[in-house]
Amino acid sequence: MNNNKEGFDIKQLQRECDDCEKNIKKEAEEQAVEKVLMDVIHELRNPLTSIGGFADRITKKIDLGVETENGILFSKEDVEKIKKYNEIISKEMVRLNKILNTAVDFVSHQHQLELENIDINSIINDVIDMEMDERIKFESYLNFDKLINIDSTKIKMSILNFVINAKEAILDQSDQTKKHNGIIKIVSGSEKDQMFFSVSNNGPQIPQEIIDKIFYPLFSTKEDGSGVGLAISKAIVRAHKGRIDVKSNSEETTFTVYLPLYQ
Repeated sequence: MNNNKEGFDIKQLQRECDDCEKNIKKEAEEQAVEKVLMDVIHELRNPLTSIGGFADRITKKIDLGVETENGILFSKEDVEKIKKYNEIISKEMVRLNKILNTAVDFVSHQHQLELENIDINSIINDVIDMEMDERIKFESYLNFDKLINIDSTKIKMSILNFVINAKEAILDQSDQTKKHNGIIKIVSGSEKDQMFFSVSNNGPQIPQEIIDKIFYPLFSTKEDGSGVGLAISKAIVRAHKGRIDVKSNSEETTFTVYLPLYQ
């Protein structure tokens, strides 16, 4: 028996600590999923209330219609109101669908990774090719020249989410044809026993008061945002035992992902 002078079984204590760590990790993951589901329930209530309210208004407007030989006649004002109510209902249904997809996507990315040794620079170049935009200048400085054991599909999705967010930060949503001086810079490299890649953009600064919230499921600063992209990216990076660092100032916002070389 591997005891110390006080009579404690060191190996037994280590096993208990390992079991405790596993239980804590499992509980944290379960709490994260529960939080997503609770957020979904909370977020569903608002659009459902709107849909129900405007459906009732449409019914009342129809009841007020004047029946004629050619059918029910509505005033021009009532027709416009009915159209407006239907537009709101359609918009809220789209938002409901996004919220549900958020929950499905986030929970599904808790699944086991399919690891393979791959050149991450090839993934980065694929994403750049996919998201190339004449309104934005892309710069890449890919200095990591080794293979890394990752789930290429999930890491590609993570990089894609960072690039899409960078584009949205730069582009003026009110005028998609406008010329911009936007720059997206992607860098890869290594530090000690980890590799990193970063995605930077020169769009508006992320306010410090919300920078800790941007990875929360369903949190979005965009009116039509689902709040899913960055939450999924964080789940993917965490599954790879990595971490994400975010820095934002008036000149540049940078998301940097660090992944261990030896897992």
